[in-house]
Amino acid sequence: MPFDNVNQKLNTVNYNLNDLYLRNKYFFIFEHFPFPVVFFNRENKIEILNQKAIELFHKAAPNSWSIFPKAVGSPLAWLSREVASFNSSEKEYFKMEKQIKIENVSYFYEIIFKKIFSNIHYLLGTTVLFHDITMQKKAYEELMKADKLESLGILAAGIAHDFNNYLTVMLSSISLARVYEKKPEKVFEKIKKVEKAILQAKNLSKQLSLLSRGEEHAKDIVNLGELIEDISSFALSGSNVRCHNNLSPDLYPIEANSGQISQVLVNIIINAVHAMPNGGIIELIADNVYIQEDKNDIGLSEGSYVKISIKDEGVGIPNNIIHKIFEPFFTTKKEGSGLGLAIANYIVKKHSGVIKVYSQS
Repeated sequence: MPFDNVNQKLNTVNYNLNDLYLRNKYFFIFEHFPFPVVFFNRENKIEILNQKAIELFHKAAPNSWSIFPKAVGSPLAWLSREVASFNSSEKEYFKMEKQIKIENVSYFYEIIFKKIFSNIHYLLGTTVLFHDITMQKKAYEELMKADKLESLGILAAGIAHDFNNYLTVMLSSISLARVYEKKPEKVFEKIKKVEKAILQAKNLSKQLSLLSRGEEHAKDIVNLGELIEDISSFALSGSNVRCHNNLSPDLYPIEANSGQISQVLVNIIINAVHAMPNGGIIELIADNVYIQEDKNDIGLSEGSYVKISIKDEGVGIPNNIIHKIFEPFFTTKKEGSGLGLAIANYIVKKHSGVIKVYSQS
């Protein structure tokens, strides 16, 4: 046998051994990866899954996981539908949140979909990774409750001041109505003042209930213009700051948790008020916008959005700390937990949005 042929065969054997070694190495890493990972082929069928995924599926659907994803009624059939939808789209990466019941206990998972291509960009399939974020989500929800209580505490004095003013108007008008009991037109005038004060107090109560609303995960169709009008006046209760609202008359309705969006607005407005201890003006602008995926640097998917801008006349944020303002517990104030903007950022992201800050100090 010529030496060249022997050398060529040895090179082929070495290549095959190296290829086998790499395959075994990568399979070992895949099998022992600390998160559940599943690989779907081009036909949207499971081709391989690691031990963590087997354990998750077995616990989530003990009676039907073995025939998944063919079982239409399976508790895991949603995953097959998501993969099929993802594979037929132009996206190469997708992330979603899903609540999964395991042994009658709800867990929250961040699920990441990533398309896998060959060297010639031929679609091989999709890798799906499950990341348990239950503890992280619960921790943030507890922080949100603490932040909500802090916001209500900050606003309490202003709310009490406004309620006291309304009660004063009611009492004085009723007293004067007694004096004018023989002059019906004067009595009617005082009754009108009482009615106006009652409606103002009712509106303040409505605004307060928006912020304190529960049901952390409930979403509904929200009239954003109406919500902004209510919350902007409520957040300034008792302060020497005024708000100028410039809202597009045809703002898109959004699917959102109204209590959480109220919390975002209150937190940002409170920060603006604290930046203007001597009073000032907050300008609140809301418009419909269309974001193009290839022409934005803020990480949003293409589509229609509502953009809300909140401008104040405060001293501004120094450049050396502006990147820290969304970090939990970061604050430059002597009093305060430093949760307000961190919670606002968290809520906006969970509503598929983004929050940015621009400042001149």
